[in-house]
Amino acid sequence: VSIEREGKLERATAGAIAMAKLKDRYLLVVGTWDSATLDFYESNGHPLTDARCRFKKGETWGAKDADRSDWTDSNYGSYQNLNLIIDKQGRCFLAGFCRNDEANRLDLYEWRRDPLTPLFGRLVKRGSRTFRCVETTFQAGGGLRVKDNGSVIVYACSHRDGIVEMFE
Repeated sequence: VSIEREGKLERATAGAIAMAKLKDRYLLVVGTWDSATLDFYESNGHPLTDARCRFKKGETWGAKDADRSDWTDSNYGSYQNLNLIIDKQGRCFLAGFCRNDEANRLDLYEWRRDPLTPLFGRLVKRGSRTFRCVETTFQAGGGLRVKDNGSVIVYACSHRDGIVEMFE
């Protein structure tokens, strides 16, 4: 599946992406340069392997003008990696991985989707956690996996091949 993006370099660049299945469709988030803006897309319901699969662009969310009134803190990072998590109730969460001031930080947001126009919503920051990476950095790569019991494993990568640290 290809999505054509146009515009100036820092706006059209797909710096970080995240995708998750939401019922019979896929939700895709594309972060631009340093994830300064996030573009939300939704698939048309065809499987990803089907040539008819297409993604429709919805909202573009911008960090610069974001309403941060009910965030846990007002910090927004230069996210180089993004993950989408859909919980059992169908709520969408976005995890952003960044490195700021020598700290590797994971920020967690809830994307409160508008029920009438599901490609539009509001990001609300739910929390933040820093990690002490020894041989890795979230700037090189980061991600997470939610286990069946609800616990989370966080991964950090190195700029050197084959080095990954795990935090549980």
